[in-house]
Amino acid sequence: MHKIDFIEKDGAMEISFQGNLTIQNNNALLATFIECIEKNPKKIAINCQFMDSIDSSGLGAFISMSKMAKSSGVSLYICELNPRINSLFDMSNLDSIFDIITINEFRELSLP
Repeated sequence: MHKIDFIEKDGAMEISFQGNLTIQNNNALLATFIECIEKNPKKIAINCQFMDSIDSSGLGAFISMSKMAKSSGVSLYICELNPRINSLFDMSNLDSIFDIITINEFRELSLP
């Protein structure tokens, strides 16, 4: 079971994903991301605080979101990775293509 929410504030979007990001639901996250991109934000954060696990298709979804953000001129931030998911990003060198910060850091960046 998963849950996706997003909020918009001052030209920034925060997407929260709860549950396991797998091949069964990564399209839902991508659809939410596209919906956010269409609102023309300057910044988007993916809050992973309540993401329990991620499979290879979930990692692929993050890569797709990175490409969409770059082509749209949007800064993408990944926030609150748990240690297990953070190590997957590290082992696959995804930590080198993403800005991984805390959600509080993102919120400070998004202040007007």
